[in-house]
Amino acid sequence: MGRTAYPIFLAALLLMAIQSPPIQGSPDPPYPPPNHGTIIIVGNSGFAASGAVVSGDGSESDPYIIEGWVIDASASDGISITGADAHFVIRNCTIYGAGENYGIIVANSSNGKIEGNMLMALEQGIRMDGAERIAAEWNSIQNCTTGAFVQSSTGITVSNNSIDVRYCGILISHSSGVSAIGNDCSGSGAYGILLQEAHLCTVSGNNCSGCASSGISVSGGSNGNIISGNDCTRNSYNGIEMYDSFMNVIEWNDCTHNGIGMLVINSSSNSFTGNNASFCGNYGMRVQSSLNNTFDRCDFSGIASGTGALLHVSSDNNTLANCSFSFNQYGIQVDGCKGILISACRMHNNSVGGLWNYASDPAFLVLARDCWWGAPSGPSWSGPGSGDRVSKNVVYYPWIGEKAAAAISIRTGTTALNLTAPNSPATVMISCNLTPFITTTPVNVRVTDPDGKTTTIAVNATASKFSVNVTVNKPGNWTILAEVPESEVLKPAASNTLSISVAAPAAAAPGAEILYAGVTILLIIAGASYALIRSRKGKK
Repeated sequence: MGRTAYPIFLAALLLMAIQSPPIQGSPDPPYPPPNHGTIIIVGNSGFAASGAVVSGDGSESDPYIIEGWVIDASASDGISITGADAHFVIRNCTIYGAGENYGIIVANSSNGKIEGNMLMALEQGIRMDGAERIAAEWNSIQNCTTGAFVQSSTGITVSNNSIDVRYCGILISHSSGVSAIGNDCSGSGAYGILLQEAHLCTVSGNNCSGCASSGISVSGGSNGNIISGNDCTRNSYNGIEMYDSFMNVIEWNDCTHNGIGMLVINSSSNSFTGNNASFCGNYGMRVQSSLNNTFDRCDFSGIASGTGALLHVSSDNNTLANCSFSFNQYGIQVDGCKGILISACRMHNNSVGGLWNYASDPAFLVLARDCWWGAPSGPSWSGPGSGDRVSKNVVYYPWIGEKAAAAISIRTGTTALNLTAPNSPATVMISCNLTPFITTTPVNVRVTDPDGKTTTIAVNATASKFSVNVTVNKPGNWTILAEVPESEVLKPAASNTLSISVAAPAAAAPGAEILYAGVTILLIIAGASYALIRSRKGKK
C-alpha cells in the first residue's frame, strides 16, 4: 500500500478504534498498529539518517517534514530531537505508550513546529527542554500524566491543543517568553496550567475549568507574566492561585464557581483587573502575606456562605478599586493588614457585613471611600445609615454622592472672670465634642483677644472629645470658635462661639510692675499636648 493511501486507511482504522468499546479488561482503547519505530534525531544530520523525514531540506522555506507515522512509545520516547537547529515540522503522527515515556521531546534544539498530532497514554505528551522557537499547536494529548512540559526554554508557543491528562495540562518551568494560548486543558487531574519560576510568559484564552485542584497555578518566583482571558471555572480548589510571585498581570479571567476564585500568598506588586470571581464556595479572593497588589474592576459576589475578599496576615498596602462585593456573607474581611485602601467599590446585600476590620489598633485603619453601601444614607452598624454594616476602625466617608457632615460644639462653665495678682493667671476650660473623627480630623481653634487679634491653632483630633485650656492676660471680651475645614471626606463645619468677659485686676501702686500671664492654649488630644504661649510686661 502506498504512502498516500496509508493515512486514509489509518484514519479509518483509528476512528473505528475510538468508536469501538474498549477491550474487556484493558485500561486503554486499542491503538492502530505502528508503522514506524521510535525516532531518534541527534544534530541536523540526524534528520536524514532517521528515515522518518518525508520531505524538506531543513531550511526555513522547506523544513524537514516528519508526518503520518504511528509509533508505539511503550519502550522509549516516540520522537526525540536533540542538538539541532534545522527547521522541522512534526505533524499528523499518532504516538502512544504505556505511561512512562515521552511522545515527542525536543531538547537543546530550535526552529520547530509540532502540529496536529495525537499523543496518548504517555508520561508527557510533548516535552521541550532547553529549546527555542518551537510551536506546539492543534495537537490532541490524552490520558498522559502531563500534556505539554516546557523546561529551561524560551520563545515557545503552545496553542490550540486539546489536553485531557492525569496531572497537568501545560507545565512551564524555569522558562521565559513562553506563550500558552487557546488550549483546552479542562478536566485535568490537578492543574490546567502550572507556571514554576516562569518569567515574561503569556497565558491567554485557555480553558482551565473542571480541574481536580486549580485552573492556573503561578508559583516559585514566577514574575512579569500576563494571565489573561482564561476560563478558570468549576475547579475543586482555586480558579487562579499565586505563590511567591511578583509583578504579574492577571486580567479578565473567569474564576467563578471555584472553592476560592483567586488565592494570593506571599506575592506582591501584582495587578488584578477585570476578573470575575463570584459564586465561589468560600472566598472570591483570599490574600495572605502579600503586599502592594491592586485589584480593579473585579467581581467578588454571590458567595452566600463565604466572603467576597479576605485580606489577612500582613497583606499591607493592597488597593481595591471599582470592585463589586455583594450578596455574600461578608463583602470584605480585613484581619491584621495596614494601609488597605478601598475606593469606588460596591458593598451591598451582604448578610453579615459589607466591610469588617478585625483590628482595633488605629495603625490598622481601613480606608473605604466613595463606595456604595446599598443605601443613600451610607453603611449601618458603626456607620450612620441603613446600608450594609461596617465595623469600627473603618473610614467610610465619603460614600458615593455624599461627604460627611461634621459637627463640632464647644462649651464652658465660666463666661466671666477677673484677672488676679501677677503670676496667678485665670484659666478657662473649653470642652469640645466632634463627630466624626476620620483617623485624625483637622480642627482649627480660633481665639480672638479684646483687641481683635486672632490666634489659630491647627490640630488633628484623634478622639471625639477633647479639651482646650484658655489662659487670658488682658481685660475685655474674648471669643473662642472651633472650625472643621472642608476636606476630601468632610464638609466644613463651625462650632458655636463662646464669649468670655475678663475684668482687669485690682489697681497696683504707681510705678509698680505687673506681669500679665502669657496666653496659653493647651489642647489635650489623645494624650498629646499642643501649646501656644505669648507673654507681655507692662507698667501701671
